[in-house]
Amino acid sequence: MWLVGLLIGLIGGAGAAVVAQRFIVQSKSKEIIKNAEIAAENIRKERALQSKEKFLKQKEEHEESIREREKRMQSNEDRFRAKEKTLNQKLEELNRKEKEAEKAKTDYDT
Repeated sequence: MWLVGLLIGLIGGAGAAVVAQRFIVQSKSKEIIKNAEIAAENIRKERALQSKEKFLKQKEEHEESIREREKRMQSNEDRFRAKEKTLNQKLEELNRKEKEAEKAKTDYDT
């Protein structure tokens, strides 16, 4: 009879061990999954941050190239205005000389 009790105890103990082992395995698997989800979220956040940093860098580079282009355009405009002013002055001088020549010719003819 004691043998039957021993067998029942062994079977019950083995069953309890199996149940306990399953609980431990499930708990560890949930922990592994939770850690993997946290790691995946951290990777996602890091990639999003890298993308934002890259975007901001490209935006700044683009804005700098626009500023340089506008500066060159302004320089060209200033140069063209200076040339235009010089040409206008020469044209005015030429017109003045032409009027003087016309006046001199009229005075000479009379």
